[in-house]
Amino acid sequence: MKPLFTKIFALSALLILNATLLPSTAAAQKVVCANPATNTLITKKLKKCQKLGFPIVSADQVGTTVKVYDESFPKSLSSIGDISGSAVFCPEGTLATGGGASIVSNDGLMLKTTIPRTELDGWAATVQAIESNATGTLNIYVICATNISATPDEEEEE
Repeated sequence: MKPLFTKIFALSALLILNATLLPSTAAAQKVVCANPATNTLITKKLKKCQKLGFPIVSADQVGTTVKVYDESFPKSLSSIGDISGSAVFCPEGTLATGGGASIVSNDGLMLKTTIPRTELDGWAATVQAIESNATGTLNIYVICATNISATPDEEEEE
């Protein structure tokens, strides 16, 4: 993994990046918000934070440093419908606050999923063959933040 750039961002700006990269799952994207009753940072769906009245926390409020990491994975799938996935991990002590994926040199692949890992320690993506002998390179990006702590929440009721 190599850092592309380092800069302090507001986590809300990272959500805009998430929603842009993942239009099909934008409604399910989570944000970091503050629970004033427990004085803790938590991850919740944006609508859930708003419904509970929890303020969205930005990186400049907690002195968070953000780095973007990327990695490329050559893919070669022989049959239509075959699926292959990969993940990029954040360095120890950081959390994934966003990410995405793309396919380059694409010949018969489609991006199937692009999601944060359950423990918020990286970003994962899968591709699926839509043609026989499909090839391409899956690029995965993860935005990792320091100086925050969050616990993935339990299943939420809508």
